[in-house]
Amino acid sequence: MPLNQKNQKRMKNLFAIVALVGMFALVSCGGSKKDDDKAKQDSLKKDSIMKDSIKKAEELAADTMNADSAKAEEVK
Repeated sequence: MPLNQKNQKRMKNLFAIVALVGMFALVSCGGSKKDDDKAKQDSLKKDSIMKDSIKKAEELAADTMNADSAKAEEVK
């Protein structure tokens, strides 16, 4: 049973159009919001951790300076 050449060409064109429409539909939806939200949350978490680390380091440095100055006064 031979295939009709005209129908075969129409089906190829129809398939190509459906594929293009599907591709544009996927692209128009944009990227996943979850990825953007997760990246933003990770960034905020890293910032928070960095701020906590800096605060602890400053407190430790202040404590060390106070202890050093107290020892220096005792030695005098």
